[in-house]
Amino acid sequence: MTEFSFPASKSVTMMACETIVANFKDNIAELSLVRDNWTEEYALDLETRLKADISQYLGVDQHAAQKKATIQVNMILNEATKDVNFLYKQINTDFEREPARRDAILQTLGFTSHWKSATSTSQVDMINLLQTYSQNLPDELKQEINAKGISMSLLERIPTYLEQLNTANNKQEQLKSTTPELTEEANQALYGIFQEVKSMAKVAKAFYISDPAKKKQFTFSYILRNLR
Repeated sequence: MTEFSFPASKSVTMMACETIVANFKDNIAELSLVRDNWTEEYALDLETRLKADISQYLGVDQHAAQKKATIQVNMILNEATKDVNFLYKQINTDFEREPARRDAILQTLGFTSHWKSATSTSQVDMINLLQTYSQNLPDELKQEINAKGISMSLLERIPTYLEQLNTANNKQEQLKSTTPELTEEANQALYGIFQEVKSMAKVAKAFYISDPAKKKQFTFSYILRNLR
């Protein structure tokens, strides 16, 4: 059987393709000026073929369930990141005149080791940070931080994200484990549409080189990072 290299699981790769094709359709008025064959008809045809391949080879229900599970994981990560960032900034501000104590608290709660990567790209580091935080926040330390004015509800909400993430990740893994083995024909079709979308995205990304926001809409690695 021919080996097909996808940048993530086939379902997640197709989710990224769906996002990029939707962005392509949204920007077709501009992008149609870039290449003669980039027309509204082509954008619609590409979307139709992508949906048909997903339906035929991955199954609409299975793909939708995996997409829903992935979105749920990302929603929890986004909320956790927002709260973790807010707490980090407040600790730095409130203990600014006590640098030794500030550093000790940040070390104890896992911020020193995990905060930077946890709030940028790494789900593993976010889980590690949440685990460290949950294990190392006794009532005495919680009261000390709260005495500075930091909300007790924030301090107590952050540990809840750990269980939420574990539950959502387990659901996602269960869905992956029930995905049937794909045939050579299925792999060929999915890889073909992936390569077509990937090639289109490369050109569109180059076109938007001076527009960082638009460029991100066609950057596969960025979109995949936000799906895993």
